[in-house]
Amino acid sequence: GTGDGMASAGEGMEAGDDLLSTPKAKRRRRLTKLFSNDEKMQPEARALQAVHAKLAAEQAVAERAAAERAASKKNGALMAAWIQGYQHPNMAMDMPTAASAPESLASAGEYYVCAPTPDDVVRLRQLETEFVVDHCDLFRDETWGAQLGPAQWCSLVNVIGHHEQAEQAIASIVSGALPGHRTLKCLHAPSGKDPEIVGYVHIARTRNLNISHLKVQREHRGRGLGALLVAGALRCAARMGAEAKAVELVVLAKNTPAVALYRRLGFSVQSCRRKRLEGRSVFVEWLSMERSLCKSSLADFATECELHASKTCHGRDGGA
Repeated sequence: GTGDGMASAGEGMEAGDDLLSTPKAKRRRRLTKLFSNDEKMQPEARALQAVHAKLAAEQAVAERAAAERAASKKNGALMAAWIQGYQHPNMAMDMPTAASAPESLASAGEYYVCAPTPDDVVRLRQLETEFVVDHCDLFRDETWGAQLGPAQWCSLVNVIGHHEQAEQAIASIVSGALPGHRTLKCLHAPSGKDPEIVGYVHIARTRNLNISHLKVQREHRGRGLGALLVAGALRCAARMGAEAKAVELVVLAKNTPAVALYRRLGFSVQSCRRKRLEGRSVFVEWLSMERSLCKSSLADFATECELHASKTCHGRDGGA
């Protein structure tokens, strides 16, 4: 009856208490409590982990910035040393006499273009280092610009970085030891003063006539000397017996003054290619430009360029 039922229930409760007090049951309760605490702490742990990740990312950014500043400082010092290593303060030239003066290939005002002599090699190399620096300055606003050293800038514009080796190469061209290659100088020869080399142009005979380097000293820009150097190069090529159907050159798209000059002289863009900087995932754009000679000769084009230079030199109305 009823009494037996109550007795049975009491006995069952006692039996259940015995089960809950076993080592296995106690271990289960401890684990349950532990996991419950972990679940309560999980949001806090995630927040802490996020804070640590943010701090680590900021630290990595700061370290990269510090490394870039160190690299910029180092490369800036290397560039300055490279430039300083080729400073020749005493570059005054002997005034050429009527008998020794080189034949002028093109002239405008107090400037004329002619063939260099072995004594000009050092000055030509000095201008070539400025040619590299000119291109470096085009990218001074780029974050990666300051991180490049002399070797990378020289590679970009196809200039020999080692000064002594560069002198030897220039001397070979000046002496005529490299057939098909010519370098011309631009002289500033004001009356009563020593003449000074203020620019140069290098040409090569390939399938057509190629203008590979053209440099005008900064202090003498705006006088049409770029066009004057092109005129001298064309006449030099004509005297070499070149029968080119076009005049070709390659220029950085970012060098807008040079691109504008070549357009004024009748050059047009044939293609645009991207060149990767050595050791960097950075690309710069080069324009391949061409002036067809189908309707004119080298001599005619030279006269056209010289006229442009004369007008600019006298009028100072722009130009390279």
